[in-house]
Amino acid sequence: MTVLVDAAVWKWQGARWAHLVSDESFDELHEFAQRIGKRRLGFQGDHYDVEEVDRHRAIALGAEAVDSRELVRRIREAGLRRRGDKPSWQRVAYAPSGRTLDLGSRLVTFGDPGMRLRAMLPFVRSLDQASRS
Repeated sequence: MTVLVDAAVWKWQGARWAHLVSDESFDELHEFAQRIGKRRLGFQGDHYDVEEVDRHRAIALGAEAVDSRELVRRIREAGLRRRGDKPSWQRVAYAPSGRTLDLGSRLVTFGDPGMRLRAMLPFVRSLDQASRS
């Protein structure tokens, strides 16, 4: 297992956050993230953001604690660094009109690509609910 987690030093919404990555494969990362309670919707292109409590849980389950530079170096060397990828909500917000997203038994059609985020909140909430199902 080659799941890595850096220190929880990134402050956001009153919490400290770390990055969870794999230098082996995205499949390994998704499987491990699920074991610590992270949803696939939280995947950030090459990592998951994890709160400090999730970081400790990840280490207890076998993740290797490394500093941020080591984490980036290892995923870059593994060819798994996706620096330019957009977060899930941005991929949805800028999807071409008429494009569909298969959510298992549900099929969602994207609307106008210029939608404002506020107008998309009900859609994002339905994606969130579907990801929990």
